[in-house]
Order: sequence, then structure tokens, then C-alpha cells
Amino acid sequence: MAVVEQKIAPELVAARTFDGLEQNAHQVLVDEPTQHVHQSLSSHPDIYLHQLPTH
Repeated sequence: MAVVEQKIAPELVAARTFDGLEQNAHQVLVDEPTQHVHQSLSSHPDIYLHQLPTH
């Protein structure tokens, strides 16, 4: 099942990118889905560092 999201207006991407540059941001997360994914990964930063069990 594919996730269907509306595309973000290029003007919004450009505006948020320039805002990030002006603020010396390390990264710019323009849309809400990306922000949510980043937040969920950042809430458990070491989860992907654990070694997977070998079978």
C-alpha cells in the first residue's frame, strides 16, 4: 500500500530553506511527515545502533 501525500509548493520549500540558511540550521525539515519521522527517530537515537540478532 502506497502512502499518498500532497506535494509541497516549491515556494514553500524555498522559503523554509532560506529560513534555515538564515538561522544557520544544521538541517531543514520542510514538511510535517518528514518532521514527524525525524522526531520519532530522534526520540530513540540509539535504536538503530543495536546489532541485529543473527540467525
